[in-house]
Amino acid sequence: MITFSGRWIESAYDACATISRCHERFFLITSSDRTLPNVMEKIRLPRLCSNEYMNVLYLLFLDLVLLELLRLAG
Repeated sequence: MITFSGRWIESAYDACATISRCHERFFLITSSDRTLPNVMEKIRLPRLCSNEYMNVLYLLFLDLVLLELLRLAG
């Protein structure tokens, strides 16, 4: 689960907790201090001023991580 601001975890914690319990491996990428049950790994994003350019940079970074994981798996 990826949530940049953590607002979804704060506003719908019960739903997020249900989602996290439904998966054997659950990874959380967020800038929120709050965590969820069943989280194997939490990547804490820095809290920066809110702007759309940082979100694009985060997404590019996550794409690079995914590409590397796929390369290692294949």
